[in-house]
Amino acid sequence: MAIASFKDLCLDASDAGVVGRFWAEALGLRLEQRAGGDTVVRGGPLHTLWVDQVPEPKAGKNRVHLDVYGRDAGALVALGATVLADHGEWVVLGDPEGNELCVFPDPGADGPDGVPARPFALCVDSAEPEALAVWWAGVFEGTVGPGPDGTPRWIHGASGLDDVVMRFVRISDPRLTKNRCHWDVTTDDVDRLVAAGATVLRPRDSEIAWTVLADPQGNEFCAFTPG
Repeated sequence: MAIASFKDLCLDASDAGVVGRFWAEALGLRLEQRAGGDTVVRGGPLHTLWVDQVPEPKAGKNRVHLDVYGRDAGALVALGATVLADHGEWVVLGDPEGNELCVFPDPGADGPDGVPARPFALCVDSAEPEALAVWWAGVFEGTVGPGPDGTPRWIHGASGLDDVVMRFVRISDPRLTKNRCHWDVTTDDVDRLVAAGATVLRPRDSEIAWTVLADPQGNEFCAFTPG
C-alpha cells in the first residue's frame, strides 16, 4: 500500500495572476483568483496547480519542472512563454517568470480539444536520480523503469499521478535554494513518511493545515492528512 499519493503541484510566483493565467490558458483550464493574490488552476492530470504569490524572485534554474506535449511551442510563446533552448526533438521554454517547461511534439496531433499543452511528465533534478527514484517509488508505490540512458530513474504508476511519469534527471549543479516548484501529497500517516526517510521542516500547527517535509535529497513537499 502506498505511503502517500500525489495531490497537486505548487509553483511560486512574484505575480501569481500573470503566471496563473499563462498556465490556465496553456492547459485549457479555468483560473481561480484567491485571497492574497494566489491563483489556482484546477483539472487535468495534475489535479490542481497552485500558483503562490511570494516576495522573492526566481533565482537560478528550477529543480522541478513539467514536460508537456504541445502542438506547437509557438502557441505557448504567444501566451507569454520565452524560448530558452531548442534541442530539435524538444524545446525548453520559460513561462512569464522564467519557470522552465519542456515541450515535446504531441503524438495526439492537436491534443484533447486542441489545448496548447498537456503534461505527461514531472521532472526532478538530482545528483543521484536512481536513489531518489527508488525512494519516491516506495512512497507512491510506483514502478521504477529506465530512462533514455538505461539507468532506473523513471517512475510509472505513481499513486495519484495516473499516466504522468516522474522523471529524475541527472544533474551536477548543487542545490542552493528552496525549490520554486514542489508537489503536495496526501497521507494517512506523516510518521510513516518520516520513518521512510523524510525530514519534517515545519509541523502542522495553528497557521498551516499541513506538514512541510523534505525528501532524502532535500526537495520540499507538503503532506496533507484527512480531517
